[in-house]
Amino acid sequence: MINNNKIYFIHANGYPSDAYLSLFAKIKKTNVINNFNLVSNNIDIKNLKNWDPFHKNFIKSIDKNKNNIGIGHSIGGNLILRSIISSPNLFSKAILLDPTLFIPQFIIFWKLIKILRLDDYLHPLSKKTLKRKMKYDNYDLMFKSYRRKNVFKYINDKNLKIYINSITKVNTDKSLDITFPKEWEYKIYKTGISEDYYIWKNINKINIPTLIIRAKESNTFLESAEKKINKINNKNIKIITIEKCSHLFPLEIPKDISKIILDYIN
Repeated sequence: MINNNKIYFIHANGYPSDAYLSLFAKIKKTNVINNFNLVSNNIDIKNLKNWDPFHKNFIKSIDKNKNNIGIGHSIGGNLILRSIISSPNLFSKAILLDPTLFIPQFIIFWKLIKILRLDDYLHPLSKKTLKRKMKYDNYDLMFKSYRRKNVFKYINDKNLKIYINSITKVNTDKSLDITFPKEWEYKIYKTGISEDYYIWKNINKINIPTLIIRAKESNTFLESAEKKINKINNKNIKIITIEKCSHLFPLEIPKDISKIILDYIN
């Protein structure tokens, strides 16, 4: 039976909502799920300076309903975090899946890196994104190529196929085009981190139950961020760490994460 909760989900950069089908398979049986897409005609991606336009678009999309639950992965987790700070009256709970959040000292360092225009060279993903192959002759070739990538080492074949299906369209000659625009992905990587002082200045004010799930091997929510939040000692925030997983744990162990989410919601 569907309950009165409305879940608003924001996906990670380069991982559209359909990549999370296994994660939400059970959750959607009892909850209404609204997927927010980062790619939108409402955003001027060429002139994007930070993630605030995504945040504003998201807030506009939400029903004025106290039963809303925000869930986000990576940048999605960052945007949910911003949203429960800026508009706490819109949410009853929040669940952040390895949100992108670095400590203030790193934010200062990253601002200096950007001033020196070294961010493309030091960011682990931004430059690689622009070089990504966007077309494959057939499905098998793409699957074999992705299966070999280290980033997907913990994702089983079934969920890797779901991810590939979420980012491709099949042409009449059976070739595949990747549909998530790499220019968007690059810009999202390039415009993060610098404005996250807003979160650190206000995280102590969060007044709704908020669960942060982080990966032991995370490269976006480091142990230093966990320690800083624990030091703030906001009783509304709970952090749990998942062992033997990467930043992509929603695709790696979707059933386990789904159970954690349902237990927290209920």
